Amino acid sequence: EKMYYTLADVHEDMSKHGFIVKYDYRATPYIDNIKPIKIYQDTREQTPLRFDSEVEIMKLPCGDYAPSSEYYSDVVVERKSLSDLVGTLTAGKERFYKEIEKAQTMGLYLVVLVEELYSEVLVYTSTNKFSKKVNGAHIFHEIRQICDLFENIQFLFSGNRKRSSDLVEKIFRMGNSVKSLDLEFLNVNGLI
Repeated sequence: EKMYYTLADVHEDMSKHGFIVKYDYRATPYIDNIKPIKIYQDTREQTPLRFDSEVEIMKLPCGDYAPSSEYYSDVVVERKSLSDLVGTLTAGKERFYKEIEKAQTMGLYLVVLVEELYSEVLVYTSTNKFSKKVNGAHIFHEIRQICDLFENIQFLFSGNRKRSSDLVEKIFRMGNSVKSLDLEFLNVNGLI
């Protein structure tokens, strides 16, 4: 297995092999931890995350969480449990595509934050007899398809709700630079 020592190494290796590099692997994320942040939470969020920061509940046009005050950007976070993700990518796929298109029309960038580890989603197998074909391979096929179709979305796997809360704040503190960074790569490598 090839080891990468810097983000620049990843970027260079991918470019060398003809990949179109969507994210800037040479950039180091800057997380501004100085100023206080307030997070807007959508009124429809059914299992809200807990934050150390101030939270204001309001109806958001897209996503479950958005930054406010000095950290305002066009990045919003859509939180999903693993079962939410499976439902979204199967029965709710058409509705989800419309939500992504709506966000795109409004100039918003969606980070879909899944409360499960990437490795656990990869080995997922449905226990429902009506959806036996839904497994980790199918989920990631759908995710790749979405990321190929839309420029305004990426998926991030947190592992648990506490880590999800932490990642939401970090995402918002990075501002619009999030759109050029591979959040999952940064997460797995302990860089965010």
